[in-house]
Amino acid sequence: EKLVVVSSDFKRAGETAEILHAQLQVKAPLRLEAALQARGLGRFHMTETDNHRRVWKVDPVDSKHTDFRKESVVHIIMRMSRLIRNLDEEFNNKIIVLVSHGGALRILSTLFFGLNPTEYKTVPKLKNCEIRELKEAEQQ
Repeated sequence: EKLVVVSSDFKRAGETAEILHAQLQVKAPLRLEAALQARGLGRFHMTETDNHRRVWKVDPVDSKHTDFRKESVVHIIMRMSRLIRNLDEEFNNKIIVLVSHGGALRILSTLFFGLNPTEYKTVPKLKNCEIRELKEAEQQ
């Protein structure tokens, strides 16, 4: 078996991962990881999109800002890339399918596309259940 499915432990992502896992008949157990969670939006969590825009407005200027007690772009890259390194070591030579959330995945993609983290909004939005292949820059 060359396939492993690893998902955010948030409900919707987990449900999507369960469907994917079953449809692909993956033998390895589905794994849930907090490191794949959506971006923490601090005091704007579960509020209207206009508040989120206030966070997004500062991101292109400073990837380390934590205004409004939200998670910085750099922190998202650190937590997700640390998980990927660990999974890569654990599941050497296997295909790892990550099920996560659009914003966090766009931010992570900057690492693979050789972009500055502040440029994550230039990465095309992911559609629901879209699959994108991510490889280390030197392997592309």
